[in-house]
Amino acid sequence: MLTPTLRVLFVLIAFLLTYIHSNELTFELPDNAKECFNEKIKVGSKFVLEFQVVTGGNYDVDLELKSPSGKILYQVTKKQYDQIEKTAEEDGVYEFCFSNEFSTFTHKVIYIDWRVDGDPEHEITGPNPRVAEGALTMVG
Repeated sequence: MLTPTLRVLFVLIAFLLTYIHSNELTFELPDNAKECFNEKIKVGSKFVLEFQVVTGGNYDVDLELKSPSGKILYQVTKKQYDQIEKTAEEDGVYEFCFSNEFSTFTHKVIYIDWRVDGDPEHEITGPNPRVAEGALTMVG
C-alpha cells in the first residue's frame, strides 16, 4: 500500500508528464540540403530545442529559428550541438531549419529533442516525407 506522500508524488509525476510534451527525432540531412520543421505554438508557451549532429563530416550544421511573423529568433552556423530555450511571444507557426548547404559531399545525421511546456496539442511537422523515415518518439 502506498503512503500518502508517495501517492502525491505519483500524481505530480503523472501531471508533469501530461503537461510537458516532447518530440524526439533522428533524421538524415543530405549534403547541399536544408530541412525545415514547423510547430504551431500558443503565446506564453515555453519551448526548448536541443540538437546534436550524430554523424557526418565535422559534425556541424547550420540552424535558424523563426517566429510566425518571420523574425529570426536564433541563428548559428557550423554548430555540433546546442540547446535553445524561448518563450513564444506570438501565436502561430514557428519554424526551425537545419542546413547542410555548405557541405558538398558529406551528409549528416541529426538528433532533435523538441519540447513545448504548456501546449500538449503540438506535433513537429516537416514538409518532406523522407523525414518520416527517422525514429520518432512522442512522450506525453
